[in-house]
Amino acid sequence: MALIHERLYCHDDMERLDFSEYAQALIRDLFCCYGVNSDRVRLRLELKPVSLDLNQAIPCGLILNELVTNSLKYAFPEGREGEILVAVYQDDANLVTLRIADDGPGLAPGFDWRQSRSLGLRIVDILTQQLGGTIRQRPGQGADFSLVFRATALAR
Repeated sequence: MALIHERLYCHDDMERLDFSEYAQALIRDLFCCYGVNSDRVRLRLELKPVSLDLNQAIPCGLILNELVTNSLKYAFPEGREGEILVAVYQDDANLVTLRIADDGPGLAPGFDWRQSRSLGLRIVDILTQQLGGTIRQRPGQGADFSLVFRATALAR
């Protein structure tokens, strides 16, 4: 959240945030904090400009933080190499999609992340509801989560 505030103070519009710029800075900070070797774990960013108000940017940023952190902690055990994808875009209907995926071993078969005892995943579910969005975990190799919600329209 401190990074969100820092970004707001650097721009004229203190009510909205370019979430794609924020996402890039947050992810790079997480890679640094976890001491990730970029030769071993690659980062692929597919970020389109998305302007969010603070009431959406903060919960969306917390979800991004949790899911990228989970990938960094669990997707590449014992020096395993791989990739983390983070995509953000907004369509013509004002729907924002935030996708976080990795090519690690994925979630255990039969694991229902919504029923997890993990505080982080429970918070992801609560924040998704707060955004009025939906989040889906795609089956297959790696963890692959997509959050979709409607962006608050710009006030005119």
